[in-house]
Amino acid sequence: MLAQALRFAPLGRFGHRILVNGGPGIIVVRAGQPLALMGITVADDRITEINILADPVRLAALDLGAVLEP
Repeated sequence: MLAQALRFAPLGRFGHRILVNGGPGIIVVRAGQPLALMGITVADDRITEINILADPVRLAALDLGAVLEP
């Protein structure tokens, strides 16, 4: 698990906080292209679930215009 986290660590600088379905989330955008969208579920001040969408086809189908604009 640590090796996997380290592999994706350089993408952290491309992450931006957003709302996902009304809750906290992060979108990773590099060169104007979304790479991943993460929705975070919080209960009792603890992260209980993280959902990650990284499928380029599904990301392209989302309306991310306002998020991707400079």
